[in-house]
Amino acid sequence: MSLAEFMQNVLVVFVAAFFLNSHDLGLFKAAERSALLIGFVLMLIAAIFPPRFSALYHNNEHDRLIRLARQSAFLGAALSVPMLLICLFFPDVVLSLFGSGFSDAAPYLRLLALAQTINVSTAAVGFLLNMTGHEGLMRNIALICTGVGVLTFVVSIPTMGALGAALSLSMVLVLQNLVALFFVKRRLGFWLYPEWPFHSPLARAAKR
Repeated sequence: MSLAEFMQNVLVVFVAAFFLNSHDLGLFKAAERSALLIGFVLMLIAAIFPPRFSALYHNNEHDRLIRLARQSAFLGAALSVPMLLICLFFPDVVLSLFGSGFSDAAPYLRLLALAQTINVSTAAVGFLLNMTGHEGLMRNIALICTGVGVLTFVVSIPTMGALGAALSLSMVLVLQNLVALFFVKRRLGFWLYPEWPFHSPLARAAKR
């Protein structure tokens, strides 16, 4: 998990700085920092829920664990969606905090804000795996997704510029939690959101 965080916050900047000129790098960083405001919701989730996940799991209170996991997901979504809407519809206002000339980063901000919202809304899955005896699985998910993310950065940034950087970072933010979401269903037996389409191909695969 620490490696994934390092990838998202440090390595991405290093790779982007290597390939982008100063103008494009500045636009990308302004969008990335603005979208990170949504990611601060993770601090609240991390402070409250993981110890309770662990206690409920080890006390075999499965139904309460499911309810709590879904509460954490809905809390993350509820707190992040207002900021997402601002970033989607008023990106220029958000980017103006960095000064004039950053409005060209609006498409990158929209992408990254959406990715951060998905990241926050599904953040519980990583904590669930770590706190229920599946930390080795979560480690492997983080390592594999980080490797895929590094490769994506190296391939996309030279060809697509700052847009490639924004797309790659968005993928990194979302991919790890989506894979963990799948394995929460396989190992713990429930979807994080009850309205998940249970008859989808993903759901059928998780039942096998």
